[in-house]
Amino acid sequence: MPLRGDRPDNAEVMQTIAQMLEAQGMERGLQKGRREGMQEVVRRLLLRFGELPAVVTQRVAAAEADELEGSVDRIIFAGSLDEVLRES
Repeated sequence: MPLRGDRPDNAEVMQTIAQMLEAQGMERGLQKGRREGMQEVVRRLLLRFGELPAVVTQRVAAAEADELEGSVDRIIFAGSLDEVLRES
């Protein structure tokens, strides 16, 4: 039988639960931001270049945040879709 001193008190349990919920909320926020960033890149590509090949939307969906940022910057100056998608 565990001694009373071996069990976490209510305050410790509540703090742990609060930390877990905060971490989950932060992760959801990051995922939402990434999804919105991806949607914005696709929207801008569509506006600039028209219909996009499926491979382009797949590539955007798989991109990291810094890659998406670079793509947004290149959309402004690129003369072609290939220029936007080049590795930098």
